Amino acid sequence: VEYITPSEGRMGYICGFGIPANAAHVDLAYDYINAATSLDAMTFLINEYGYGAANSKAVAAADQETVSLLQIDDPAILETTVFYKSVSPEQREAFVSNWDRVKAAP
Repeated sequence: VEYITPSEGRMGYICGFGIPANAAHVDLAYDYINAATSLDAMTFLINEYGYGAANSKAVAAADQETVSLLQIDDPAILETTVFYKSVSPEQREAFVSNWDRVKAAP
């Protein structure tokens, strides 16, 4: 099996963490974010799932065959990446409604 980047561009998404303005335990939120973006965590995500990393040091620490294969070390790949768009409230409601129908099926 060989990995290729589709001529139409690869699929991608952006995900992140946020801290609400009225968070009760901001210090714990930062602890969680720091752990999730740590060198070890980000290196694991590259090596095990082929994810891009929010911690640039993880790119150097990860398996270089994976990094090269998936072009994780090439920021230019983002120029041709097709990022998922957020769903509208109407789309989300349709998804939930249809999923409820699936769960209710015999």
